[in-house]
Order: sequence, then structure tokens, then C-alpha cells
Amino acid sequence: PIKRGSEISWLDEHLFFVIPSVSEDDTRDLEWLKQIIWEASCRHGCRIIVLDPWNELEHLWDKRGATVDEYINAALRDLKRIMRRYGITIIIVAHPDKSAGRNEGIDDMTLYSISGGAAWKNKADGGIIVGRDEETTRTIIKVDKRKDWDVMGCPGQAELDFDPVSGIYSSR
Repeated sequence: PIKRGSEISWLDEHLFFVIPSVSEDDTRDLEWLKQIIWEASCRHGCRIIVLDPWNELEHLWDKRGATVDEYINAALRDLKRIMRRYGITIIIVAHPDKSAGRNEGIDDMTLYSISGGAAWKNKADGGIIVGRDEETTRTIIKVDKRKDWDVMGCPGQAELDFDPVSGIYSSR
């Protein structure tokens, strides 16, 4: 059991927060992210890096020579290479795109629902989709991809209820 007050000590010991500069000259692009990952893993010993959300990065690519899918494919390939090099886990939070006015419900969403979806589906070792029904307390946690079912489990979904007052999820 965690004793009162020790939560902050645990957080300080296990988490490293990166707060971007407020300067307008600060470009938070993929190269910036790679430097931050190096610093967090090598200097501070972080084993898990969470990027939330992906769309807050400045995605600089030659728009005349590469598609969004090609850029994301190359970016994910680079990040996976960094993961292996440093022996870390990188979790990327990416939101669904709004293409063609599509209004998918959580039941219909897949990794293909993210801009550059083919790259997310093909490159990811695992893909989890989380969605909450705006009209109810229903929340779905959907495992869309697992690369190694023996180690990571198989795709599936679970439904939870969310209590906004306590901030707690419970099984339905």
C-alpha cells in the first residue's frame, strides 16, 4: 500500500516531465522529440516515454515529395529504432482523423481511423483505441492490434463505466 504523501515521491522518482519552451521559436518536431527521448532515457533513466498527443508535434516533411503516410511510416520506423537502441518503450497517443466527414463510433474505429492509418496499423507493435460515448458513461477499451499474441494477448475489447465525479472506471 502507498502511504499518504508517498505518491509524490513515487512520481518524482519514476516520471520525468518535459515542458516545451513558451518561446515562439521553439520547434517541437521529430528531431526535437528524438533529443528529448535521448535525454529522458540516457540522462534520467526513463524506460517508458509517452507522447501525448502526436498531433502536437510539428510534422515537417517535404510535402511535394512524400505523402503523410510515407512521413508517418518513416517517423515510426525511426522511433522503433530508438526504442531498440535504448531498450525503452514509447507510447504514442494519436487521435482519429476527420477525413471525409466520417463520423465513426468507437465500435467502428480502428488504427486506420488515424491520419496515416496504414502506417499506424503496420508499424505498431500494439494499438489500443479508447473512446467514451458522449451521451452515456460507456467507455470502450479496444485492442486493435497486438504483434505477439503469446506475449501481449489477442485483440478484443472491454466496456467500462466512467464516474466523472470520482474519475474512476468500473467494469460493466
